[in-house]
Amino acid sequence: MTECWIRPITPRILVESLRIANATNPLTMSALEKCLSVESRRSSEILRQLQSMELLRELDTNCYTITDMGIRLVEAIARNDHERIRQILMQYEPYRVIHRLLENCALTIDEMTDASSMNQVAVETVLRLIEWSSPRLRKSKKHAFYIAQSTSPAFETYAEKLESLWKKLASTEFGLKREFVRIPDLRDSLCENLHIDASMFDNLFLKLVQAFPRRFELSSAPAPVTCALKEEGIRMAGRRFFYVRMIDRR
Repeated sequence: MTECWIRPITPRILVESLRIANATNPLTMSALEKCLSVESRRSSEILRQLQSMELLRELDTNCYTITDMGIRLVEAIARNDHERIRQILMQYEPYRVIHRLLENCALTIDEMTDASSMNQVAVETVLRLIEWSSPRLRKSKKHAFYIAQSTSPAFETYAEKLESLWKKLASTEFGLKREFVRIPDLRDSLCENLHIDASMFDNLFLKLVQAFPRRFELSSAPAPVTCALKEEGIRMAGRRFFYVRMIDRR
């Protein structure tokens, strides 16, 4: 896409500004400054960004009105309708570009910057809007973002990818091999690779272990000591496991 200038804006500022614009017609820059308790430079920056998103329309110098798209977005926000919010924001090209990139592959902020021809500030601004509007956005431990699929991958695809990633995670330096791989690490890598969320990983993992019980060995020790880490394991038959070994029994 052609590089565009995007002024930093947070979801909170976007929502508050649209709420004010919807209640005040026309909206002046001084009125926005007072309501948001910001300086004139910041007020001008916010108004210009909302105008570029076609949520506000300029009537005269420093005087704006909310657009039909802006009203629809305010209504969707009031209903907490994330899907409708996403649909409206997809009409804004930078949002659409980043969202579609993350639908196709997991990317870090630097990789999004390279792939979109947008600067880092623009990418981070759009990413904040996606985080706010899309409950399917996920972030891996490698700081790669992706949009999780709403449908489950084929069982065979999941099984093949899990085996491939297990072997990769089991490999260490100098050609050594770990007997067991941490399930949280396997989950994080596989979710990023297949664009699925943790619950979908867990459901398919349990299905796989139950279908091939002689192929997998689960272990609960050494168990994490913090409560937060305990939630990263997987529960099966009333126990929580944290490690898995794949046994070559073909």
